[in-house]
Formats: sequence, C-alpha cells, structure tokens
Amino acid sequence: MQNENIHSYIKDIANHLWQPTIYGHASVMVGAGFSKNAISSVHDKSLPNWGELSLSIFDRLYTRDTKTDVVEQWNTKRVGKTFGRNALNIAEEFRVTFGRSALDKLIEINLPDLEYQPGPLHTQLLELPWNDVFTTNYDTLLERTISKINIKNRKNYKIVRTQNDLPGSTRPRIIKLHGSMPTAKPYIITEEDYRTYPKKFAPFVNTVQQAMLETQLCLIGFSGDDPNFTSWLGWLRDNMQENCPKIYLCGVFDDLNSSEKKLLEQRNIVIVDIGSLIKGETSNRYSDALVLFFKELKENKITTKDIYQLPKELDNLKHLISKIRSQNRIWSRYAALPEKIRAKASLNLDAHLDKVLSDKTGTYEDRLLYVSELCQRKCHCLLPFTNKQITQLEELINHINDSKENDNEASNTWAELCLSLCLNYRQNNLRDRYIRLMDKLEHKLNEFNEEVSMRFFLEKSIFALQSFDYIESLKWIRRIGSTSPIVIRIKKCCILSQLGLEKDAKQNLKEISMDVAQQFMPKEVYASLIGYINLCYRSLGIWENNEFDIFSDNESLDSKYNTRNILNGMQEILFSKLQDAEGKDKKITKSFSPNTFVHHFGTGSKEVTEARTASFQYLNLIDSLCLPVFGDHKSSIFGAIQHILENIKCPYWEWFYIIQFHDKDYYDRFFTRSYVTFCEKGLVEPILNNLILLLKIFNTNEDFNRSRKILTEKEIINLASRFALHANKAEINLLLEKFVEINNKGQIANKYEIEDALNNFSYAFDKEKLIDNLELILSSPYNGLHLSSHFNSVKGLPEDLVKKYFPEILANVSSLDLSVRDEAILRLLLIKKSHTFSEHESEIATSVCSNLKVPHQSH
Repeated sequence: MQNENIHSYIKDIANHLWQPTIYGHASVMVGAGFSKNAISSVHDKSLPNWGELSLSIFDRLYTRDTKTDVVEQWNTKRVGKTFGRNALNIAEEFRVTFGRSALDKLIEINLPDLEYQPGPLHTQLLELPWNDVFTTNYDTLLERTISKINIKNRKNYKIVRTQNDLPGSTRPRIIKLHGSMPTAKPYIITEEDYRTYPKKFAPFVNTVQQAMLETQLCLIGFSGDDPNFTSWLGWLRDNMQENCPKIYLCGVFDDLNSSEKKLLEQRNIVIVDIGSLIKGETSNRYSDALVLFFKELKENKITTKDIYQLPKELDNLKHLISKIRSQNRIWSRYAALPEKIRAKASLNLDAHLDKVLSDKTGTYEDRLLYVSELCQRKCHCLLPFTNKQITQLEELINHINDSKENDNEASNTWAELCLSLCLNYRQNNLRDRYIRLMDKLEHKLNEFNEEVSMRFFLEKSIFALQSFDYIESLKWIRRIGSTSPIVIRIKKCCILSQLGLEKDAKQNLKEISMDVAQQFMPKEVYASLIGYINLCYRSLGIWENNEFDIFSDNESLDSKYNTRNILNGMQEILFSKLQDAEGKDKKITKSFSPNTFVHHFGTGSKEVTEARTASFQYLNLIDSLCLPVFGDHKSSIFGAIQHILENIKCPYWEWFYIIQFHDKDYYDRFFTRSYVTFCEKGLVEPILNNLILLLKIFNTNEDFNRSRKILTEKEIINLASRFALHANKAEINLLLEKFVEINNKGQIANKYEIEDALNNFSYAFDKEKLIDNLELILSSPYNGLHLSSHFNSVKGLPEDLVKKYFPEILANVSSLDLSVRDEAILRLLLIKKSHTFSEHESEIATSVCSNLKVPHQSH
C-alpha cells in the first residue's frame, strides 16, 4: 500500500508547495540524517547522525578494559546505552561528569561544521518554496546554502538562531530549534534539556505547533526512533491532543517493521518511503532517493493557468472530474472566494458547460459527475445558469438511472446537481419547479451523505425564510448539527439571527469560533472563516465588550481571503460598475424633424452588462452567506436591485432583500402604490399570505417594535397594508382584526404606525369589502385609533348593523374623553350617507354640542 500511495503523497506535498493559496502552505523539519549529504574535501566520512554522535559520547565516558571486558558484551552494552532515547541519558551522564562546556565542546569536535560544505541536495531542498524550514541540527549547512539557491518571485530565507530572534521575523525562515554553532548554545542533547524544553523554549514549541495548524508539515532526515523526532512528536501531541494533524515523515525506511509503521500511523504520522522511488541497485540509496523525491516535487509544480484552465476537448472525463472535484473540495472550505480567483475560475466556464451538456461523450454517470462539479464551480463563482442550461440540466437529472439509486456516489452527485438547480429556481421565483425538485430530494434523503443532507436542510430553511415562513425555516435549520462543515454551521447562525433568535445564534457562534481556533487549516481558510464569523457576529446586534476578542478578525484584516474584505470589496466594485453604466443604457439622437430628438434605450453596452453581472454577483454573495442587510450596504443593495429588476419577471428574491432593510423609508421608495398595483396578483398573494401568518405567531406580550419573527409586527403591518391591494375578503378581514388587536396592546408608538398602515390599507377597500368589515369597524374599542376616518362613507350599508351600533355611537359623541368623542363623530360620518337619522337630529346635535365650551365675552 505504501508503494501505491507514494506518488499521491508527493503530489499532495507539491500542491501545498506550489499552490499555497488553494491547498495551504508546506513547512519542513530537517533532522541530522540530512546533514550526511554534505561534502568535505578533508574528511572521507559524512557528518555523524544522532546515533553515531551518541557512540562518541559513550566512548569518552567508558573505556573498555581489554583484560576483563569481552568484546561482544562490550558492544552490546555500547549499543544499548546509545540506542533511541537512551542517547539522552548518555549525554546527561557526560554533562554531570564533565560539565556543560565539555559536552558542547565534544559536540563541536565530532561535528566539524566548517570542514563540510552544503551539497546539491541542500540546494534542492531550499529551492522549494517552504513556508518555514525548522531544523534540530547544530551545523550551519542550511544557512550557508541560502547564498547558493536560485529563487524567483519570492523572498529568501531569514535565519532564526534563538527564540529571541522570533518576534518580528518574516517567512520564509530557517529556525534553529536546538542551537546553532558556534554561538547559539546550549546544544539541546541531554535528558534534562528535553525535559525542560517545552517550558524554557515555549516560543519554539508554539511556532512549530502553529506551523502544524497552518501548513502541511514534512519531516526529512529523521528515523522512526530518533529522539528528536519522538520528543517533538510527544510535545506536540501533549499540546494538541486529538487535534494533532497529519505529518509526513519522508525518508528511506527499509528497516521499519509493520508494528512500528502501525504505531506511527496511529499517531497520525504518514510514512512517505521515498526508497520505493528507486528502481534497481544504487550505491547511496538515501541520497539517490532524495534526488528522485525533490525531482518529483518540482515536476508536480502546478501553474495558476493549469488550475483554472478548462480543456477544449472532452476525451478524458475521469481525469477532468478528478481535477475539478479537487478544486471544488478545497474551495468549499472557504466562505467565499476572492474576486481575482472567481474571475479566473469563471473564464470560459459557461461555454465549457454548454459544450459538456450538448456533447454526449462518456457514460451517463461520468457526465453527471462532471456537470455537477462544473455547476458547483459556477456557484463558487456566483454565476447564474442560463435558461438553456437550466433546460438541459433538467433533462440530465430526469434521466437518472433507476439501477443506480443505491450507488452512493451517483445519488450524492445527483443531489448536488439538484441543489444547484434549486438555488437558481429560488432566485428566479420558479416556485413550482423548486418545490417539485426539493420534494424528490426529500424522498431520497436517506441515500445522501451528511454534507449533502446538511446542504438540503440549509436550502429548505433559506427558502422558507425568504418566503417569510418562520416556523418552517426554524424547523429545517434546527436539523443542522455540530458535525456539519464549519461554513454551513456559520450559515445556520446567520439564519437564526435573521429569524430573531440572536441568543441562540451567538451561543452557536461561540462554539464554532472555538472549533476554528483549535483546528488545523491553512491561514487563508482561517482568514475566510474568521472573517465570516465576524460578519455573523456583527449581524446579531447584541454585543458585549468582553466578546469582541472572541469574534475578532483583526489578525486577518489584511488577507484577501477575509470574507468581510471580500464582501466590502464587491460593494466597491459594484459602486464603480454602476457609476460606469449610468446613462449608458440610453442615448439621444437627432430625428428627421427639426429640433426634435429620439431617445434610444438598450441593454447591450459593455458597461451595462458588467453592472448587471456585478449586481447579481453581489446579491448572490449575500444570499450564499445567508447574511442580513447591514446598514452600510443598504444603498448598494438597493442600487443592485434597481439595476437588475427590469430584466426580472418575478422579483421575489429581490423583494426579500428590500424587506430585510427593516426600513420604512425604503419601503416608501420601493413598494409604492403604483408599483404594487401593477404587480401580478399571483406574485403578491404568497407573500401577503405568509405575512398574515407571521402576524398570528406573535404573542400579545411581545414588543411591537422590537420582537422579531423575521420581521417585527410594526414592519409586517406596514408591508401587509401595501400588498393588501391584492387581498381577498378573508385576508382583508384578518388584517383589520390584527390592526385592532395590535392597537389594543396600548403601546403609544403603535397608534402612529397603525394609522400610517391604515392609510395604505384603505386603498384596498371598496364598498363590498367595507360592508363585509363594517361590524368590526363599528365594534372596535374607542381607544384612540380613529379607524373610521380611513374609510369613505358609502350608501347601502346594512341597516341592522347601523341601528345596532347607533346608540353606542350617539352616547360616545357626548363623551368627556375627546379621543372617544372624535372617534364617535367619525363613525357617524361613515354611516351618514346610508342613514340620515332625521328622527335623531336633535339628539345628535345635543350630544355634539353638549361639551362645547363657548368663550366668555366681556361687555
């Protein structure tokens, strides 16, 4: 298995080296075995490794008595005292016997540093773009290699000899962990040195630990029983416990038995036996294997062009699937991609997808896989499907082979493609198609893996949220658990925030923040996630001073991968594109007639097209992040919506974001009476119905202005009063009852909001609707809500109702409470055209004038 995996391991290391922004960086730790590749014109032997150095220390401590010591027994003792971690004991014995200075001097004698020069392998090692190079070696071979390497477009290595050199040091660095000849002492070698190292040299331990979290760490020049290797592994495991990420141990391990390999694998050490690269006999197996190893790392160099370029031919779908899938899996770890990466990844993407959908090359399963991966790439690039693509995708998913229903990969691929389609259905208000396809997915839910299932739950919750279905949205979002991918968990928090469950969202966000801090991930992914967490926290509106550090993204403020930077950057691009497009969709030319001009309107200019694309991508980013509308993004969202609205038949998605402004001024600007009047009734009815249902789930003791179930009651009645132009009789009745009920809460602010809503609402009334609701109007409490003033008097009102409430109205006309008196007079005016009450004229006049105070006139 090791021989089979060797090339995939090398490929993975190469990906980290050559494409760090996608895969994360790579770092290397170099052990004593690598120094054997040094060159010397003085010595015919290579520099000693750890075991050979320990033997030299033993020989200074113990002298064999040729008379009494048997050679075989002596050699057994010599090997036993210097093998593995026993080497630390022998060094400790020497220090106790002869002192620290003598031990350091002995090391320098056995490692004549300046009598050796870096070999070609040292150059090949450092020419690779490592993020950091750690070494436990005392010699200066790596430092002296720096001047020999040929590097382009990157910084050269900085040297860190002591932990005091760490602050302010910039990558890439060569970090001397155990001392450096001739001045950075003590050389770490004794048992006591290793026991106290984590405390005395904590900055070094933390730096290596950070490298393990942020980069892929590789070890070169260590054996499986090397005390340096086992000690460092122990320190890191003590600190990181089960979060200790995988480490590549690269070397020739011909003598490593199966139990030793199994033990290392259990400790998350991946053995990269580069000896398997050698074919046939060789005089120096270790150095020749390193030559082949470095060569393959360089040959696996991937250029940016290779990463993003889509092929012209479709002759090897399996290879293309593997390539695109690996990119998508990496990108899925990010909350959003920077603009430059999206631009490169989207080059020729639509044309390529069109070709794949039209071409019948390959099996159905392979085409399904490849199309699904391309569609996910479109989602990462925030691009919509064309109408033609939607039609072809529908044909593709409808041809799923029934015999493959139990094939997990096929089921998951089909589901991912369906979810991509459903996203486009939702954004284009193709509700019937959306519901049908999501129902199919729900029926097959037990066939999908956890991540696909979580994406399904998320999409269901978003759809319900944007339909203002509070209960349904909450039901689905609750099904996303703590084992889901981090990006999906943050999206859950954003939706909880929009539902009005800020405390739940904050608690979940704290747990996610701690998980992110503890997990191994590239710094680019970390910047993306911590920026997203910060955005979500800002949306909660319940901030405490001691919490800012928990959710801060300050350490990633300069990163182009920070999600907050990406969102704000897209806003800046949008403003620029909208400004460039201003006035470009029309032009004025002289007509045939003198002094007259013709206005031409069109959509074909480059600036207008780019502005529409930027508008959609900006809204799509906010949608994909499940973000609410931030105050400083209102004007940009409003501009984006206005720019794309004229090309959209069903702007339900856009309406949701206008409504999420939670801002009456914007409602007045957008949902004008003329705009709502000319909207199709079928478009308005679902949103009006769900707004009415939202009103029903509020408790009577909840705050009218602040308690939120997606929207507050204050916002709902304002919006419902506008959409009521398309309401039926039952909806009118329900709304009117709700207005009265809310007013009865008695909050002083309610009356002004309800009066304003009633003013809008009154335009929805005709004679028939007024008659249907007359009893509700006449029976409502006299509590300051002048309900009657919003409805014109009409003829033909039911006589029995008028007579039923007339005595109460007449009695209240003479009330000492001016508010009650005014409402009673307004109710008289409402019914006056139907009933003149000539027989009661005297009573009415008396009641009206009973409390009038005539000013006293002086003579």
